[in-house]
Amino acid sequence: MKSQQKFFAGGVGILALVGYLMITGMKESMIYYHTPSELVAKTTADPTYHELGVKVGGRIAPGSVAFDPRTLDLRFDVLDNETGDTRFPVHYQ
Repeated sequence: MKSQQKFFAGGVGILALVGYLMITGMKESMIYYHTPSELVAKTTADPTYHELGVKVGGRIAPGSVAFDPRTLDLRFDVLDNETGDTRFPVHYQ
């Protein structure tokens, strides 16, 4: 095998490896978010679900934000975007 063919085969192998790593990395980093209603339904069906780190997409309830700048304690309530029926508290410190 000529050195040019070896170089080409090595390049194809490296590109295949990089492509594989990119695809598997994207699959792991794709983050789906739940609406508050979906999150409540999932935690009701499986109480251990709240231990997972998930994203929640909703809106902040008006007048529910409380922030303490000394302790950096933030609290607010999240509402469903569509209906606004489901509401739950969020605490971040």
